[in-house]
Amino acid sequence: MATDDRRNVSTGLAWPVFDTAAVDLKLRHINSLRMKRATLKQEMHRHAQRVDSHHDEQRAAYLRRTVISDFRPDIEQEAARSLNGLAVLADRASNTLSAARTDLENKRQDYQGFRERNNLVREPHYPESVFRHVVLLILIALAETVLNGSMLSIGALGGLVQGWSIAFVIAVFNIGVAFALGNLIRLVNSKAFLDRTLGFLCAGLSIVVALLFNLFVAHYRSALLASEGFDESIAAGTRAWDSYSSGVFNVPDFMSWLLFGFGVLAAGFAAYKGYSLEDPYPGYSRRARAFKAAQDRFQDEYDDVIDELSQFQEDEAKQIDQHLQNLRVRVSDARESHVRASQLRARLASELAKLASDVEFLQAKHCPEEQPIRFQAILSGANRGAAVDSVPPPVEVDIEEVARLVRSKRLELSQRCAAVLERLRASAA
Repeated sequence: MATDDRRNVSTGLAWPVFDTAAVDLKLRHINSLRMKRATLKQEMHRHAQRVDSHHDEQRAAYLRRTVISDFRPDIEQEAARSLNGLAVLADRASNTLSAARTDLENKRQDYQGFRERNNLVREPHYPESVFRHVVLLILIALAETVLNGSMLSIGALGGLVQGWSIAFVIAVFNIGVAFALGNLIRLVNSKAFLDRTLGFLCAGLSIVVALLFNLFVAHYRSALLASEGFDESIAAGTRAWDSYSSGVFNVPDFMSWLLFGFGVLAAGFAAYKGYSLEDPYPGYSRRARAFKAAQDRFQDEYDDVIDELSQFQEDEAKQIDQHLQNLRVRVSDARESHVRASQLRARLASELAKLASDVEFLQAKHCPEEQPIRFQAILSGANRGAAVDSVPPPVEVDIEEVARLVRSKRLELSQRCAAVLERLRASAA
């Protein structure tokens, strides 16, 4: 027999439907009235059994949903897992901070020991931005290149391009050597005799190199100015050296002296930048920077550990709270399932009453002369489970007791986290 499903709005359950059209068609092909009645009664019994089985299955499903398991072991297990995770996190954080603190203490001892050995009571003085010094040196080098190039291009066959190319090489050597020597001049502040001697030698050497090199550049400009043709321009260097060897200060023209003056100023500025790039006392600023970097690393590690610990506490507290939320949802679902299971009896009676009505209609249509089918006996048999058994109410759960357990576990977790945090702060002090 063909059947379909019909959705009940109140309970949301799909009940089997007695297909009157299919049974009617089947009865039309039977000629005997007695056989029609027997067939109709058989179909009615089959459908009543289907309805009854459906009722029993749904009732059992709802009753299973009214059973609420004990959430307390899950909460205890979740809290234990959180505390174990906290212990692992605390050990890892302690090891991380210990390594950072060891590095910090090493840098601190090196820094303090250097101050004590050299009787340094002041803080180191050095620029925060090395980039600014480098930019200024590049600007001075470009300015020297442009000025020297404009003066050297007068005698160069290649014009400004050749003049600037030569001037660039001159500027790089002039400023580079002056900067390097200026960096070494800080050794004059050292308490070690050899270091101070080397510092004074570098100071004298920087002056000599700046003067002699820029005087040679002035001689080279004069020789280049007197050149005619490409070959003479190439040989200007040889003539400049001959002139330079015969008379260092014998520079014939004012513009060459101006070139010399600007070169000396550029070298002096580069030497000053090299000297001021670090603290005047050699090695002081390097140790101070290393100590400060170790402090910053330790503070960063400490901040990361605190953030991780705080996030861990928040996440684990939410996990513990989630069990209480799940319990509340479970209790609400159990109560709703109890109501729906209680509604099944009325729905079963309604389905069987409709079945009796459909059977009565078909009997009146196909075999009205036969003895009426006894519906009450069928209804009683099909309704045996729902008519006798009542739906047991769900077991009441003390949500407040579970809530107290959750609060106690959260408090324990919070206290453990606070203890770990206090220990980490003590180690960072």
